[in-house]
Amino acid sequence: MRFHIQTSPSASEPHMTVGIGRDESFQVVVQEDAFLSEVFVTSATLLDVTGGYEIKVSFDRKGTWIFEQITTAHKNRRIAVFCQFGNTRWLAAPVIQKRVSDGEFTFTPDATREEAERIVRGLMNVASEVRKHNDG
Repeated sequence: MRFHIQTSPSASEPHMTVGIGRDESFQVVVQEDAFLSEVFVTSATLLDVTGGYEIKVSFDRKGTWIFEQITTAHKNRRIAVFCQFGNTRWLAAPVIQKRVSDGEFTFTPDATREEAERIVRGLMNVASEVRKHNDG
C-alpha cells in the first residue's frame, strides 16, 4: 500500500495522473513518490459502517509524524491510496479535512468486501514481519 499526495499538473516534482477506483470514476494528479507505505503500518482493521465498510490503518511513530506533517501542509488536497493485493489498483482518494495527529487514517476503499478483507490481512502480515525485523 502506498500513499500519494495530490499535486498540481504544473508542479515541478515528478507527478502522474491516476484513475481512482475500479471504474476509474475520477482522476487525480499525484506526486510520483509515495509519502508513506505499508512498512509504516502497525495495524489495519476493516470497520463496518452504515452503508458499507472502511479500512483503518494505524501508523508507527515515524509514520504518524509524516502523516501529521502531510495533513497539516496539504489541507483540502487528496491522499491517493494505491494497493497491490493480487489486483493492482488505486483504491481511494479522500480529501484532507484537517490535521491528523493520532496516526490513524480511515478511508472507504473502492473494493469488494472480500478484497478489503484480503488487503487488511496483507497489511497485518506486513506489519508483523516489520515488527519481527525491528525486534530482531
